[in-house]
Amino acid sequence: MKLVAITREMIEGAKIVDLHETYELSDDGLDTRIIYFTTDSGFTFTVPFAGALWETCEVPEGAEQLQDEVVSYSFKVVRRFLRKPRFVEEPSTIIDTVKRIKGRKIAGVYCGAYDDELEFHYPPDGVIVFQDGSQASNNMVAPHGTGAAGLYLRESEAAPDLAGMVDYFTIPIDQQAEQGADDQLPARAESKAK
Repeated sequence: MKLVAITREMIEGAKIVDLHETYELSDDGLDTRIIYFTTDSGFTFTVPFAGALWETCEVPEGAEQLQDEVVSYSFKVVRRFLRKPRFVEEPSTIIDTVKRIKGRKIAGVYCGAYDDELEFHYPPDGVIVFQDGSQASNNMVAPHGTGAAGLYLRESEAAPDLAGMVDYFTIPIDQQAEQGADDQLPARAESKAK
C-alpha cells in the first residue's frame, strides 16, 4: 500500500469503522500502545503530531483488533474475624468505548497550541473531534501498570474545550522534525519499510 498524506478533505466526514492496537513494554518500564483507526473510505491512520506530516498507514502484522465490548471483572477482599480473607466477585462492567467510536463522523483534528517557552506545540499529539462534539485520543506512552496508555473517548458533555487547541491542518510541517520522525515512531518506520 502506498502511503498518502492525509488531507482535510480525506479526514473530515470520514467514519471510523475499525480499530486495531499494538502494545509494547519497553525496557524502561513504559507501556506503548498505538491505536490504528480505519475509515469507511478504506484508509487507516494513527493520531498526528503537530508539525509532522500525517500519512495513511497499514495496520501492522500482529496488531490486535479491538473488540466492540470488553467485560471488566472486579473483585473485593472480604475479611472475617479469624478467617482467611477471600475474594468475592463484584458485578462486572461492560466497556464499550470501541462500539461508541465506530460510525461517528470526524469533524476535525486538533493539537495543542504553540508554547513559546517550550518552543513546540503542547500537547503535540492530535485529538480527533467528532461531529457530535465527542473526542478520541491515543495516549501512546505511560508507566507500566498504570493502565494509562491507550484509547480514550470523551463524550461531548465531558470533552475538554477546544479553545486552547489548534486545527492540525493550520500547523506548518516542520521539515527538520519530519526527517527524524521515523526514529520517533517505530510503527511509522515499519509501515514505510513495507
